[in-house]
Amino acid sequence: TGKIRHGVELGTVFNAVTDFTGTVWLELGDHVGRVEFGAGAPTVRIFGKEEGVAGSWAGLFVIDGIARCVASGHILRFEAITQRFVEDQELIRRIPALADCTGRPERDASGRLWFARRGSVLVVDDTKAGEHPPMESLSLGFEPTEFNMESDGVILMQGRGHLIRFD
Repeated sequence: TGKIRHGVELGTVFNAVTDFTGTVWLELGDHVGRVEFGAGAPTVRIFGKEEGVAGSWAGLFVIDGIARCVASGHILRFEAITQRFVEDQELIRRIPALADCTGRPERDASGRLWFARRGSVLVVDDTKAGEHPPMESLSLGFEPTEFNMESDGVILMQGRGHLIRFD
């Protein structure tokens, strides 16, 4: 299981997300931290290569209330039974194009999922019933690593040396 830490320095936290249980997940570069709140002091666990977080940057995001990460070109989710990160086969079955996405997927104000893949940005409306959700593609010439969604529909896409506003 992940190493349990009490009252220690975590280093730089690059991103933090909260899942549907209220657990906070911390993006720590090539590691992921989990902060659980219960009686007493919060418990922090650090997950790395031994717990399935591949040896590259682990970009955290939440879809459907479940914390996930992109690491070494794989979509991973935490499996409570084994206390490890495993490939998220359920999400990939539902949205096959996510299998080799980069960056952190994010939902816009309409509920559509945005993510980068192979030099493009894909937009998937997986809220509609059906086996193959409708998908749009935008060629931007770079792959955003982050999407910042605004409630009015404006989307900011950030990548190395790039910032694009999409309205």
